Amino acid sequence: MKTPTSLVALLTTLSFIAPQARLWAISIATPENSRAVQISPLAQTEEPISPQNKAPDDTTLWFITSALVKLEQYDRAIQIAQIIADDWRRASIFRTSAVAVAEAGEFEKALELAQTIPNRELKTFALNDIAVVLTQAGKLEKALELAQTLANDWDKASALHEIAVALAEAREIEKALQIAKTIPSDIGEAFVLSSIAVALTEVGKVEKALELAQTLADDGENSLLLRKIAVALAKAGETEKALQITQTIRDREEKTFALNQIAAALAEAGEIEQALQITQTFAADKWKTSTFNSIVSALAEAGEVEQALEFAQTLAEASGLAQFMSDDELEDFALRSIAVPLAEAGEVETVLPIARTLADNEFHAYKLFQIIVALAKVGEFKTALELAQTIADEEQKAGALRAIAVTLAEVSEIKKALELAQTIPDDEQKASALREIAVTLVEAGEVEKALELVQTLPDDEEKARTLAAIASKLAGRGRPERAAEILEQAMELVGL
Repeated sequence: MKTPTSLVALLTTLSFIAPQARLWAISIATPENSRAVQISPLAQTEEPISPQNKAPDDTTLWFITSALVKLEQYDRAIQIAQIIADDWRRASIFRTSAVAVAEAGEFEKALELAQTIPNRELKTFALNDIAVVLTQAGKLEKALELAQTLANDWDKASALHEIAVALAEAREIEKALQIAKTIPSDIGEAFVLSSIAVALTEVGKVEKALELAQTLADDGENSLLLRKIAVALAKAGETEKALQITQTIRDREEKTFALNQIAAALAEAGEIEQALQITQTFAADKWKTSTFNSIVSALAEAGEVEQALEFAQTLAEASGLAQFMSDDELEDFALRSIAVPLAEAGEVETVLPIARTLADNEFHAYKLFQIIVALAKVGEFKTALELAQTIADEEQKAGALRAIAVTLAEVSEIKKALELAQTIPDDEQKASALREIAVTLVEAGEVEKALELVQTLPDDEEKARTLAAIASKLAGRGRPERAAEILEQAMELVGL
């Protein structure tokens, strides 16, 4: 059975979000700090902590268990994770530990641990990740055996997809193709083949990629692969080839989507005129809207303010918003559309009047926040701070001040960062800012100063979180012994 176009569309959407589902919790310790893994499936090496004994809150437990995984202390991480109230956070620690054990080469122990994950979705993610680690370690047969143990057809297909993509990324194209062919067409064979086609394109084997597309008779599947190939070529600067392939796409929606992505890639590369020419071929305004956004941003960042404004108004017309606006409202919309890229380009005089009109409008609060952060990142701290003080909502103001304080710390303005952090009206945002400043100090090699900062925090829970964040950073920078000492202090503070 062939994949229906609607399923292809769903899988296409998933392709944009899938990378975010992989190991978002934390990264593991560096290879040079790896050691033999000691772990039991249920991690009951000590008496479990009782939730009745006034356990720390979930956020504190999350910081501590994440640091323990960084230090490869998996038994302790899992033991403490068992008292995390939030199911997803608890299961995430189990998942991350399982994958870290696999990356340390202890595959059987990793699989045992993964099987204890109570959340089915995260268990599947963990098993998929372990399958990828096995594939990357050259243990393909073991990875395939793992995939076959999954009872649910969709979970099995997902694991096979991850294995095939890992092989394609390693340029093991023939092996990847063999595995892709074992995935039922109604579950996602075409989606896997598209990943392989992109890998072929990226190594210059465009003809082979096109041959792969021709093996799919269904218009939706064939068009999906051709679009992926065309966009990969466009991103590599091969615009003419990309456009030629786009013209062979039979599915109208996929063709328009391909043209949209090619135009956006050109706009981001500064090729505005060519991007605009491509947009003229679009039949659907919904695709023009997203492409015009890319063009508006590119023009504003290049300092072409008048042209950017013109395109922003065109954007409003393409999206259908213009019909609900007066001329003045349309002009305001255009200005707001280019405000963030203008701020990123350091165009303070142009962006400041726009930003001031957003201060009292709750609907535009996030836009103002983006402008403030952009100005801070280009060193316009005074202007960013002035704008932050105009925000009416106290919580949003606190968030903006936190962002400025952290950015100051990142450019080594520690004293100013600390002074500003102390003015943040929201206790949680203030604590977050101070924690991020402490981690920045560690990155700069100022560990003792970071520890001094911890002592200024108002309560033991926040001190423990910050100490755990410092320990994680030190573990990742090759200082596991010092990290372990600091993490023990964090755990003692909250009775662990």
